[in-house]
Amino acid sequence: MGRRLTDRTPTITEQSNSIESAISAELRAESRTTAKAFVKVFAKVMSAVAMLSHKLVEHVARQLFVATAQDKDNNFLGSTINPLTAWSELVGVTRMDATAARLTVTVKAQQIGATLPSGQQLINTRTGVIYVPISNTVLSASDTLVDIIAISDRSGGDGSGLVGNMEVGETLDFANPLSAVQRTATVSSILETAVEAETSDSLRQRTATRYTQRPAGGSLADYRIWSREVATVDGAFPYTGLPGVVDLYISTNTDDRIPSQSVLDAVLASVQYDVSGLASRRPLHAFVNVLPVTVVDLTVTVNGLESQDESGLQTAINDALDQYFATLKPYIEGLDVAPRYDTASLVEISAIINTVCKARDSSFFNASLTDSATNTALLEYVLNTGQVATATVIYV
Repeated sequence: MGRRLTDRTPTITEQSNSIESAISAELRAESRTTAKAFVKVFAKVMSAVAMLSHKLVEHVARQLFVATAQDKDNNFLGSTINPLTAWSELVGVTRMDATAARLTVTVKAQQIGATLPSGQQLINTRTGVIYVPISNTVLSASDTLVDIIAISDRSGGDGSGLVGNMEVGETLDFANPLSAVQRTATVSSILETAVEAETSDSLRQRTATRYTQRPAGGSLADYRIWSREVATVDGAFPYTGLPGVVDLYISTNTDDRIPSQSVLDAVLASVQYDVSGLASRRPLHAFVNVLPVTVVDLTVTVNGLESQDESGLQTAINDALDQYFATLKPYIEGLDVAPRYDTASLVEISAIINTVCKARDSSFFNASLTDSATNTALLEYVLNTGQVATATVIYV
């Protein structure tokens, strides 16, 4: 009844036929109708049992590797375990929770000197998300700035995640209007862009990376690992400056790539403390400067674009170039490996535009690259210390 190991689980029919053939061969029952019927029924019953065994072995085998471990609770011998979480925690990687949006709004004060309490609710009528002031705020001017945070949403959640994000200029209404302020407040700036809870794929990738890049007492790789434990951080670029000083530049996955002060503070804390709150990371003699990256804006000028759908083509080119510039990052010797992604190249930019045009049966004459700040024509631009790049695309 033995089977050769295969790369798939046999079906119930295959299991049943195998069991029936094996028993029939032993009993030589093919010519006896009653015995043959019994063997068929017995084989079908046992095939279901064998299938359960196959499935159990396959399930357990998947949990043995980070790449295939399930990201949901499993019951093992009376204990509830999330296999992917268990693998992650073994190397100090924890799932990043969803964060709540923090905004600054302009409140129109009608009673100067009055206090806006921290529990006063404001509602985004478009999304149903409720916000409250982070602290009591004295209405010191007719236009008073108030910092608020999302706390709940229509689904019964706590308001965290992308649903809480708003744009500058959008408005909120006070749930219970006060005589001291006008009913409507306007978003004036973004303190912290909210993100969703970390996905299974992201947690799996960070865990696999940690197994191959173990912390080594304050190496360059350690600072990158520690920084990326903070939500929204997508780039960490450590440099050794003066003796005993580390300059750590941070970029985020937000539209402007610039981290907020709260993100920089969180990175500094992550560099200092492990997930248990112990100061087991930054070497005692190292002083760390956590800094935002510098964004260099480059202008790409596309000449002679010809298409039956010029608007759609421009959108496609813009998207392709956004993806290209998002991959550019400073190269750090000893930390990054080939190929390098620290150079914005006119040749590569032209090739991207050409590929998009061909896919849409369109054409263009040529493209040029300039430094937006100095209007200097460039064939390429190499990112310097702590720089990332964005592109302004012009069509002429």
